[in-house]
Amino acid sequence: MTADILAKVKLYQVIQELREEENTRIASGLASEELTDSLQAITGHYKGMRYDEGKGLVLVSDEEEEYLLGEVSTGAREQALLAMRLGFCSMLMKGKSAFIILDDAFQHSDWPRRSNLVDRIVSITENGWQVFYFTMDDHIR
Repeated sequence: MTADILAKVKLYQVIQELREEENTRIASGLASEELTDSLQAITGHYKGMRYDEGKGLVLVSDEEEEYLLGEVSTGAREQALLAMRLGFCSMLMKGKSAFIILDDAFQHSDWPRRSNLVDRIVSITENGWQVFYFTMDDHIR
């Protein structure tokens, strides 16, 4: 019984250490140039993102205003999450190309932003990435 308790305590400690390491890597990734450049290019409004322990993900605007990711519009939230995916993928691939699958990723974005989003996705294909984009929207197609 003592060995069982000690094993569980040790397992909990190891999991906590892994969680802290992962949180550090995520925070570093959120501050990376790949992510911030992607965020700025896709949203045209936000220049950074950070994780706040009590609030969650926070977007930082060009004017240094902060917005909780969960409280911005659906379109802005989806754009920020797309920027995160592209930024983290770019970091992980270290300059190599890969593929990404998007399923109506722009459906909640307003019309003026959709053109920019399509241009951004086309620009990553010009860098060798393959993009699979599924949509039911004739305007995007």
